[in-house]
Amino acid sequence: DNDGNVDSTEQNPSYTYNAAGNYTVNLTVESEAGSDFELKTDYIEVSEASGSTITLYFDPESSSVSENESTEISVLASNFPAGFSGYNLTVAFDDPAVAEIIDIEYPSWTLITGNSTLPGTSIYLKAVDLEDVVKEGTADVVLATLTVSGKESGSANLSIGVDRLDDDLGEAIEPELLTGKIEVTLLSPLPDQEYAPKDLDGDGLYEDLTGKGEFSFVDIVAYFHNMDWIEANMPVEYFDFNGNGRIDFDDVVDMFAMI
Repeated sequence: DNDGNVDSTEQNPSYTYNAAGNYTVNLTVESEAGSDFELKTDYIEVSEASGSTITLYFDPESSSVSENESTEISVLASNFPAGFSGYNLTVAFDDPAVAEIIDIEYPSWTLITGNSTLPGTSIYLKAVDLEDVVKEGTADVVLATLTVSGKESGSANLSIGVDRLDDDLGEAIEPELLTGKIEVTLLSPLPDQEYAPKDLDGDGLYEDLTGKGEFSFVDIVAYFHNMDWIEANMPVEYFDFNGNGRIDFDDVVDMFAMI
């Protein structure tokens, strides 16, 4: 690397560069007849390592659900630079009293799957990509979608463990693992109602304001008359039908359009 030190006296030398940059090479030849050298400036270009970090994560990273209701949380891989052949993972809550996994939906490419008995608060799940659907370089790969049910009010962290995760050549993948979080809330009945609101279709929005097991114009009227109470006493995201982060009359309009 032309730093004044002799790196090798071999006929076919090799040298490892520890940093990116352009390097000058100086070759000196000596014999009984004398010596000579050839200097080549910036002859070798060394670039940064191109390896990318693979991350396993939850989507959404943070979610909320009421007691005895459920929500979906997906387990994803950020990318697979060398492809992917299969996985055996563990997913667990750090507080089993707060929430549990009641169902698992696998992607269509998982022709063979296996998992723990459900429901559970710490489960294994495994699958294999037999038809090589997940190609080299595929990003944001959904590995499974978990249905999580709230058990009691509180919060719990959700973690991923890797028992086996292999690329297309059978080499082990060692990913970075991110945690998730779920908040379980206790919903109260609206004023003058007997039952707490319910999310009838599992989309995270509680359209059944009266809690009677059906969605009708009565629920829209209940929303209209209790907007201030909902804003003060309920998680706003459960009743934010227009998705703007607040309780407003447009939520009532959007609810009516759902009938």
